[in-house]
Amino acid sequence: NVTVMRISASPPGISFSVRANRTGDPTANVSVSSPGSKNKEIHVSGRIGDFSEMGFHTSVRLLGWDDGTLIDTEEEGDEIRVQQCSNLTLLIASRTTFGTHVPAHVPGHVASPAAQCQHDLDSAEKEGFEALLHAHVSAWQERFSRLDIDLPLGEGDDLPTDQRLKNLRDDP
Repeated sequence: NVTVMRISASPPGISFSVRANRTGDPTANVSVSSPGSKNKEIHVSGRIGDFSEMGFHTSVRLLGWDDGTLIDTEEEGDEIRVQQCSNLTLLIASRTTFGTHVPAHVPGHVASPAAQCQHDLDSAEKEGFEALLHAHVSAWQERFSRLDIDLPLGEGDDLPTDQRLKNLRDDP
């Protein structure tokens, strides 16, 4: 239940900011934390739409030390800024309170959304990017390997797409 995003650059030069907010949602709570010396996290929690009894929690964890590269980060309110990084992995986990009415001893029980997000992020971080990528590709490979198309090469195949489109417009 984690979305994983991997960003790489050579030479190091990844610079961006991550911000979380729920504009117009008075129930939303946004915070930035540093749960470990290597991690930075942004957390957003609140209520879902008109369902005042249903809550949500989303956590984004930034990892940048898997290649030994230190991320220079600055925390400012609801934002984390990253400067001059070569490799960065973002883990995103979201959970709701739907199903939390089930007693803890009954299958289907859901811990608090924030605790479940932390569990999901910890598990994904422990797996590592390569293992997560391999599991994802394996899970979807069967669906995407059902069809192969072999298109024969033709005149103009070495041209860039914009030139091909121009040629098609000029001589349909």
